[in-house]
Order: sequence, then structure tokens, then C-alpha cells
Amino acid sequence: MKKVVRYLLPILFLFVFFAIIGYNSGSLFGYKFNKTEISSSQDSSISKSVTDQFTLEDIKILFPNVASYSVKAVDKAIVYDANNQILGEAYHTLPKAKDIRGFADVIPLIIGCDNNKQIIGIAVQKNNETPAFINRVISTGLLDKWKGKLASDAVTLNIDAVTGATMSSSCIINSIKTRLASSVEEIAKEKEEQAKFYKELSYEILAWICLLISIAAYFKQTSFGKYRKFLIVLFVIIPGFILGRFVSLGLLKAWVSNGIPYSTQIFMTVLVLLAIFLPMITGRAFYCVWYCPFGAAQEVFGMFIKYKYTPKFKVANILKWTRPTLLFLILVLLLFKLNIDIYEFEPFSAFMFKSASVFVLSLAIVFLILSVFIRRPWCNYFCPTGQFLETCRRKKTTIPTKKD
Repeated sequence: MKKVVRYLLPILFLFVFFAIIGYNSGSLFGYKFNKTEISSSQDSSISKSVTDQFTLEDIKILFPNVASYSVKAVDKAIVYDANNQILGEAYHTLPKAKDIRGFADVIPLIIGCDNNKQIIGIAVQKNNETPAFINRVISTGLLDKWKGKLASDAVTLNIDAVTGATMSSSCIINSIKTRLASSVEEIAKEKEEQAKFYKELSYEILAWICLLISIAAYFKQTSFGKYRKFLIVLFVIIPGFILGRFVSLGLLKAWVSNGIPYSTQIFMTVLVLLAIFLPMITGRAFYCVWYCPFGAAQEVFGMFIKYKYTPKFKVANILKWTRPTLLFLILVLLLFKLNIDIYEFEPFSAFMFKSASVFVLSLAIVFLILSVFIRRPWCNYFCPTGQFLETCRRKKTTIPTKKD
């Protein structure tokens, strides 16, 4: 019976916590209690109708082996062969060059580039320009002067207008350069996105490595204990400053209200689940001891002085209740539907110091200084997240025995 109670109390606390957050926000894990009906006359989203400027016939002039294409933007298409292999990309000069006119009107063009971003050709679409002028431009080989050039080089290519069709040829030259300039920006953006992807991937790998180390240390404390000083410095640097990934009461509130983003934040989902349920199963604290970056930071600062002040008697009795009281106060404020920013109650966001508030930074600095003289003061006496996780932890005894 005692064992059942030890498991039920943390689960009951979780249900109460979920209920308070749901009541405060009006939604529980993304499910809204008060749904508002949208009339048929209102659209939840507005979509713009975009005319497909590409035709298979036009693209086939540049890519003879084309079998299909997919429009990625109003002025960009990916070209495929019969085996669904990418042949290259097709760029349309409209709408980028919509203000560049020839003798009569704009001259729509399609620019073909292979997979190496080299121009393979330029096709003139149907237009309102005088046919004689267009024929004159094509016959002089103006369009061939871009062939084999990289898009980045073609932007600065110095090409003279065609005598006898000056306005038409100038329109074509400027339209091509305008679209290619945009293409160069797109290529640069793609490279930037690619670099960002690899950076995020490296961060993700680092995060999982740190988590695996913390789990190993949790289950093999005797083996990892001698490396603890190294590990806490590691957790300050990587999960703290580099990744900025930590569990907080603000994060829990957001997830309980809006739903768990497990599809986009697999790591954080696993971390939160381990932080809550591992102590519930084993009865031993996990996150606060073997992962929390701010707890580790306090421990690092605590290395400066060996002997620490330990509160005794009345002070100890008061401090014993500060952490539960702070968590209780936050839950009461939420229960009364007061709009509070829970992130401001904790110093964790100080690791992202560029976006952290002055109050949070000050709070972090104060407790880091205190940790030189008192062992992990924030963790032991004030942390509402730590109290939340502690309440979820299965206790060794929860009801008194006859001896007691």
C-alpha cells in the first residue's frame, strides 16, 4: 500500500499542476476549452492565386530532356527528367523585372541554370515587343553570351545593347541581370541556410551527447563521480551557453498550455520526460543533479571556497519552506488567472544574456556570487522548477510508520 501511495502522490501532483495551467490558459496540451466558431464568410487563411509563368514548352527549349517541373516560387521552378532526377532550375524574369520595358512592353524571359548554377540558356516568352526587334536581338547571339557563366559572374557581365534594337536588347540585358542578381541573393541565402542546418545539426549532436553522459552518470554515479568537476563545467558550457536548452517552469507552462512540440523538439521532449518521470520511477533526482546548467554553474563558483555556510536552526527551518512556498505562490497566481511571466521568476534564461532581462541577469549574478559561500543556494532554497521536479519524485517514505 505504501508503495502505491508513493507512486500516486507524484502523479496526483502532476494532474493538479496540469489542471491549474489548463484553467489559467483555457487550453490543455493544445486543446482549447472555449472554441470560437468561424463563420463560413470568414477564411482562416488567405491564399494568393499565383499564375504559373512557366510552361513545359518554354522549359523544353532550355532543357530538352525535361519531363516535369515543380514551381517553388512565382519566378522559380525545379526541372526534372523522366527518372525524376533534377536537371537544374528555371528562373523567370517576372515579376522582378516588371518595371523594365523595351520598345513596347516588358519582355518575359526564362533563364535556365544547371545544378552547378551555370547558365545553359535563355528563352524569350510571348511578348508585345515588335517581332523585328526580338528577331534582331536573337540573330546577333545576344542570348548566347550568358551561356556557361555562373549566375554570380553573369550579374556583372558587361554586354552592349544591339544596334537597331537598342531598347529591346537593353530591356533583355537589364531584365536578365535583375533576375540573376536576385538569384545570387537566393544562392547566398541557400548557402546560409545550409550552414545554419549543419550548425544546428552539430548542436543537436552535442545535446544528445551531453544527455547520454548525464544519463550514464545518473546510473553509474560511482564510476562518473571522479569526473564530476569536468562534467559540471561541460554542462555549463554546452547545455547552458552554447545550446541554451534547459527545463524551466515557464517551458512546462507553455507546453501544458499549447501542446508538446515533440515533432520539432525531440531532444527537449526527451529531456523533460526524463526530468519528470525518471525520479518518479527510481526515487532519485536526475535533472537537478546531473544536467541543470545553472545548478552546475553554482557548483563551479562554489569551488572557489571549500568551506560553505550551512543554515541552522530557525534559518534552516525558514529556508526549508521558501522553495515550496514560491512554487505554491506561482500556482496560486496562475489559478487566479493573473498574467505572469514565469520565466522572470527563474535565472535560467541568463545563459542567453543577449535576450535576457536585466532582472533575470541580476538574479543569476546574485545567486552565483552567493554560491561561492553557500552550496547551490538557488537550487536548494529557491528554485520553483527544482521543487516541481522534487514533488514529482517518488519518495522513500510518504506516510508515517507505527514507530514514527
